[in-house]
Amino acid sequence: MCRYDRMHARSVVVAVAVFAALLIPQVADASGGRFTDDDNSVFESDIEWLAATGITRGCDTWSFCPDDPLTRAQFATFIRRAFVDFAPEPSGESTFDDISQSVHSSDIEWLATTGITRGCSEGRFCPDSPLTRGEFAAFMRRTLGNDIDVTDSQSFEDTDGHVFASDAGWLAGSGITRGCGDGSDFCPDDTLARGQMAAFTRRAFDALGVDPPSYDVPEVPNGLDDDFETEVVDLLSGDSEIWRVYNAEAASILDIGVTRPGSLVIVPREELHNGWYADHKGPYVYQEVRGDFTMEITLSVLSATNPIAGSQPGPGYNSGGIVVRDVSRPGDNWVMYNMGNQDVTGYQREVKTTVNSSSVLNLYAQAATRHRLMVCRTGSEIHYFQGSADGDEWTEEVSFHDRPDFGETLQVGLVATAWSGSPAPFVDVELVAFGEPGHAVPCPITN
Repeated sequence: MCRYDRMHARSVVVAVAVFAALLIPQVADASGGRFTDDDNSVFESDIEWLAATGITRGCDTWSFCPDDPLTRAQFATFIRRAFVDFAPEPSGESTFDDISQSVHSSDIEWLATTGITRGCSEGRFCPDSPLTRGEFAAFMRRTLGNDIDVTDSQSFEDTDGHVFASDAGWLAGSGITRGCGDGSDFCPDDTLARGQMAAFTRRAFDALGVDPPSYDVPEVPNGLDDDFETEVVDLLSGDSEIWRVYNAEAASILDIGVTRPGSLVIVPREELHNGWYADHKGPYVYQEVRGDFTMEITLSVLSATNPIAGSQPGPGYNSGGIVVRDVSRPGDNWVMYNMGNQDVTGYQREVKTTVNSSSVLNLYAQAATRHRLMVCRTGSEIHYFQGSADGDEWTEEVSFHDRPDFGETLQVGLVATAWSGSPAPFVDVELVAFGEPGHAVPCPITN
């Protein structure tokens, strides 16, 4: 057994109850790895710089999609966020009739009213079409041409006679582009990749000689929800702002603060045979977590028929606890740490590992229906601990530590399983605490 400093752990976690905005004032020093898919990109430093300003939020929580083509609609949003202070004053009205369904419609309207865009054809903007390098050059010149003094415009071999030849020359003369290939060509008809856009945007601010604007950067949901009192919601309706829900239809009760104030309650439908085993999956409430982490929960696993009396669910792997899941490749790949009435041997804790849909498990005697469990990730290892009632000691379960196959970003969350037998479990989670990934919350490993 080892001691675990709960007060220290609390001091280094961050709140996820509200996605608090994080303002980063010194973007010139931006570094690190917000995105996981730019690590091998030549534009990594430019992409992370762009993320630190808040000009980009990525293509999803952990990805920027640097090699994807930049659409014309996406570019409208990027250019407005980055260069709104330099663009011509909006005037007139937009006449585009193909942008009403675009999430970027207001930015496209702005681009049109400033005169930066003239559309792709009469009355159309073509928001989903990829942006070409030549179009990018024209847009940037119309936006920044009065603010960047170019005295030495460069000619490219492949832009002679091209409609965007002078724009490409201006872009090169400003230092924003270095051409393509060996630099003698510009490739004006090639699509512009998102990573290239990040580099061009950063060079544009270098040419302007000013810092970019700073926008509020939504904090990634890796932190603490101490008592579930910050969100009261029926998760079966799917409208949680904090938690994602998988396979909600396998639950008869799935809510925060409704069935029991201050608790997350999951009751699986026992008739669906929805225990987590091989390819079977019951209701799952999770967050995405990147890198190393510590997750601690306090839970009770009771009978759904009479939870107030504190009675146990029926035998048959009727349980609740933590699942850490990798969905980055085919097959089911996850680890589980739970407790409940497992099989004919009675109430126990269970540690299970599943690799490519093949599951093995270990069981440990468990006396109380209310307990504390912890899962830690440290590099390629997953460790499991059961805690003392006073919160000061943790004992490690010796089970299935090595998971080098797990990717950088994992789903980490809570489940309730009803494999067989009746009554189903009533899983009451009073506390869930995430140690901030990659930071000081220790995994109390004993070796």
